[in-house]
Amino acid sequence: MNFLREIIADKNFTANRHFNVKGVINGQSRRELSSLKLGLFPLAYNGCGALALYNLANLLGVESTLPEIIYYCDKNSTVLFGLFGNRPKKLTDFFLTRGFSVKRAKNIQKGEYALVTYFCKGLFSGMHIVAVKENNGLNIYNMYGNVDKTYNFKDQTAFMNAVGGHISSIYIIGKEVE
Repeated sequence: MNFLREIIADKNFTANRHFNVKGVINGQSRRELSSLKLGLFPLAYNGCGALALYNLANLLGVESTLPEIIYYCDKNSTVLFGLFGNRPKKLTDFFLTRGFSVKRAKNIQKGEYALVTYFCKGLFSGMHIVAVKENNGLNIYNMYGNVDKTYNFKDQTAFMNAVGGHISSIYIIGKEVE
């Protein structure tokens, strides 16, 4: 299985390496992202975890390109080669190996950065993973697949009311450990 992960990761990195953008990314289904692949699928289908990881890395000052993040995910966190996206806990290992602290939490406090996984409204809607920054409210990155916009909510309740879902997990990513 690891051998297949390596092959897929290498193939996708070669195909994805042309994509170069700076700053946070919203809208995994937008045209300019549609040619990228994670596992065996287009980013529009399963890329929320990779984008959440990329966005958090960007917000926390970790220099990494989206193709590099996708490569990391292909090797370390995809479920059934991307069929079911990424394992949220495995995504946090990216930060642990770079000296950041990671803790599971029920709430996001002032000034914190988080990787949030939630169930979407609807029986077959599945789960979604987003990057969140608390900044006098919650800034949500890549909330919707086709919208290039960062959303802001006063708190987690307002956020979940907007998406009609409920939170599965919150991982707080701390600043680098000295």
